[in-house]
Amino acid sequence: MIMRPEEVGFLRLLKQAKVPLSEFEFSWSKIADIQIQLEQLIAKNYFLHMSAKEGYKNYVRAYACHTLKNIYDVKTLDLTKVALSFGMTVAPAVNSNINGVEDHPRKGVTRNPGLRNGNSNKRKSGSRIVYKAVSFKKKKGQNVQFSR
Repeated sequence: MIMRPEEVGFLRLLKQAKVPLSEFEFSWSKIADIQIQLEQLIAKNYFLHMSAKEGYKNYVRAYACHTLKNIYDVKTLDLTKVALSFGMTVAPAVNSNINGVEDHPRKGVTRNPGLRNGNSNKRKSGSRIVYKAVSFKKKKGQNVQFSR
């Protein structure tokens, strides 16, 4: 596993569960930089782009729904960098399902899985958060990212 610095706390939980761990060190200078080739390949191939987009969305949703919020906090993610790791130059918007409210895959409307047998008046109010990376140009070409 390659982990972000915020995720290192998960290693402590694995050690407490007596999971055998091995640490490997490597030099980043010896690793080939293929980011540009990856972005070009993802941009050219529709199916790879759609797979990367779904992978990105699922990654962000998994962070948002994780029970270990002190380790896997979606607010600490740099969404632009996460999108780049999936080979996309623009981060797509992600609807996360919080409190049991899911996105309907065909119609784009939210539904509550507890609404069965005509109990529409018993709808629970759920919150729906959209995570979207927004980049603004700052002086001297620096990118600044804001997200919600």
